Amino acid sequence: IHRPPRKQVGNVRAFFSGHKQKDCVNIQAACDAYCRFQFIAVAGPGNMRDHEAIKQCGLLDLVEALPGNYVAIMDAAYAVKTHSCPLFFGVDKLNAYCDNFSFFGSQLRIRSEMAFGLLYQKWGILWRPMRMDIGRVRFVIESIGRLHNFCITRRMERDGVSLAIAHITKSQSI
Repeated sequence: IHRPPRKQVGNVRAFFSGHKQKDCVNIQAACDAYCRFQFIAVAGPGNMRDHEAIKQCGLLDLVEALPGNYVAIMDAAYAVKTHSCPLFFGVDKLNAYCDNFSFFGSQLRIRSEMAFGLLYQKWGILWRPMRMDIGRVRFVIESIGRLHNFCITRRMERDGVSLAIAHITKSQSI
């Protein structure tokens, strides 16, 4: 995004991400094995920490509402909860058990990274900073997510791939 005006957001610096070295928003998402987004939301400004953002946008509530023994494999930035299982990092990775878990867990989590890569490559509006009211960014991201899912589902139908997969449903999910 282009840096939003102070009159819209108050704290303009909150949108600058030190990690990405540009102004942006924090997007939280969950996807299925086919790289379709089951949840996508703009959680806050670009410098918002992921462990705060997941609570802010409601994704943590969805994860914690998973039935039975289901868990969500998550990035190391998130906390361990009943249904959230983050990958290990730091000194924990030195333990062979933890390293093995992180290796196999990242094989599952890679679908989320792939989904964002596909989304970015397909939709040219994401190739340059968005010049719009900051309040509309959420709607653009959610719309692109829906179009992304539509394209993948149509391709799967065309190719005869089974669509029998559980869906997470909630008012804010896609």
